[in-house]
Order: sequence, then C-alpha cells, then structure tokens
Amino acid sequence: MSSILEIFFPLCAADPIHWQRRTPDVEHGIWSDVANEQLQQWLQTDAIRLYIPGEWISVWQVELPVVARKQIPTILPALLEEELNQDIDELHFAPLKIDQQLATVAVIHQQHMRNIAQWLQENGITRATVAPDWMSIPCGFMAGDAQRVICRIDECRGWSAGRALAPVMFRAQLNEQDLPLSLTVVGIAPEKLSAWAGADAERLTVTALPAITTYGEPEGNLLTGPWQPRVSYRKQWARWRVMILPILLILVALAVERGVTLWSVSEQVAQSRTQAEEQFLTLFPEQKRIVNLRSQVTMALKKYRPQADDTRLLAELSAIASTLKSASLSDIEMRGFTFDQKTPDTSPPATGRELCQFRQTA
Repeated sequence: MSSILEIFFPLCAADPIHWQRRTPDVEHGIWSDVANEQLQQWLQTDAIRLYIPGEWISVWQVELPVVARKQIPTILPALLEEELNQDIDELHFAPLKIDQQLATVAVIHQQHMRNIAQWLQENGITRATVAPDWMSIPCGFMAGDAQRVICRIDECRGWSAGRALAPVMFRAQLNEQDLPLSLTVVGIAPEKLSAWAGADAERLTVTALPAITTYGEPEGNLLTGPWQPRVSYRKQWARWRVMILPILLILVALAVERGVTLWSVSEQVAQSRTQAEEQFLTLFPEQKRIVNLRSQVTMALKKYRPQADDTRLLAELSAIASTLKSASLSDIEMRGFTFDQKTPDTSPPATGRELCQFRQTA
C-alpha cells in the first residue's frame, strides 16, 4: 500500500507550503523551490492530497431533482444561484456527497482552481485529491497552532480561521448545534475553549491530546466536475454593448467617406469624358463614334493645300491623331500616322475591338 503525501497550501501566498508524509515515523518539511530527489520520488509513488485553506470554500446542501447522476454537476450552479451572492459563472461547484436526493456541494472561486491547477502542473503532479484543510483531521477534532485553528464537524462540514476569528467561528458552531458537543482538541487548552463557549460551556465536553494520532479522510475532491471557466454570454454582451455604438458610428463614417470619394472620382471621370467628347465633336462635327479618317484628311488637304506653308496642315493632322488617342475613343489605339504629300497617302496603324469598323470607314 502506498504512503500518503499531504501538502498544505498557506492562506497567504508569502507563507511557505508545508508537507508531511504519513509513515510510522511521520516526516514533514517545507516545500522548496530547490529540487528534492526524495520528494520527487514520493510525488511519483505516493497518493497526493493537497489541502487548501478552508476560507477559500463554502459548503452547501441542495435538494436534487430527478435527473441522471452524470447530469448533477451540470445543474448544480442553477440550483444554488439564488443562495449565493456571487456570479455563478466565476465559481466552481464540486459535489462532495450525494445522498439520494440531497447533495452536499463545495463552492470555490474559479481563480483559486486555476492557481491550484497551475501549481500542480508546474510541479509535475498529474493526480491529486484537493480538499479543505479541515478535512485533514478526523471528525469531531479541533487543531490549532500559533496562527490558525481548524475544526471538522462531520464528513462534509468544518471551518478554518485565524486565531483572532476562531472564537467567533466556534460560537457560530455552538449556536447551530443544539445537542451537547464533544470535541477532541490538539494544540488548544480546554480552558480557552470553555472561555470561547461562554454560557454554552456546560454543553461542551473537551478531550485534549498532545498530538493527532489518527488522520482525517477527505470527502470528495474539488478537482471533480467541470472547473474550467464557463462562458457567460450575458456578461459578454453587457461588456461589449457600450462599444458597439461607437464602432458602428466609425464604420458608417468610413462608409460615407468612401462613398463620397467614389462619387467624386466618378464625377471627375464623367467631366473628363464630357470634355473629350466636346473636343471630338468640335474637330469632327459630323461624326459620332466611328471616324471616317480618309474624308477628314482629304478635307484637311483641300483646305490647306493652296497655302505655301504646311505648318497649319501638320497641326491639323496632329490634332486628328491626338483626338483619336483620347479617352473618347478608348477602344481604338493609334500607334502611328504617316502622310505622303506627293501621293497623297495616309497610313494610320491602329488596334482595338472596333478595328474592323475603323477599316471599313477609313
């Protein structure tokens, strides 16, 4: 039978982590960041029990509806929602004990569970039982030291507190229990316990021991159940709702700006096309989209041939070629223009989708 290695998490992160190993000669020590070969071997062979401060959890009882046992962890948050004053999406619910239609449930914050899981992973611990520290002692026991007091009432009920708060917790326990109370105490004087009880001291029977000779057995395991953070769509909507309106306004402004830019560009293109069309119609008043190039050149020759200077003729021919290459005739590309005055002959090489029409009319 393997031994049991117990690890005790402190309430304050600055305090050291303690451990003890259940053997005939109990071994104990402080968890160190320095690798301990013997301790690492125990982590592989012993049963690991991780005890966390009892202040981190609360224990509740709830009546269960008639459902399959595997569905119980799923419905526990809804059953306890009215009893708790915290957001259930930030809590983890672990069933400790299920007795017919009554469930005893431990509730702990998700952040504590994440810290515990991270610590286990960092230390290479793949299997462990996680329970409150008061489950480390038997039922009906109370143990204390210079700083803390733990008390286990029964299998699933108990409390942990600092020395200053321990009397208050003990009084609350006495008020809850009407029957006579029998306690076995270690590390606390019976007289002090009677002083804590006050008028109810007559209902109290105290047995003092120098040390704990028997150990407690944890009931349940806090690592059971779906302890990964749940997604709260309602909370996410409330968080993002205040940002949706500004985002929509920014998107609308960008869309309007884009629309205005496109409209401005289209207007400029339309104006440029209109100017090109006007220039085209001024040069070729009787033409539409297909230019009768031969007739235009012949008309230019007749108009300017009597003149001794060919400057105006060349300017006219240049204007014809320039217009043919303008945006108004984008489907026809003029690649050259040759004029032989003696023949007279013109050679305007062109390419384009309307080249066949150009050749028919040229």
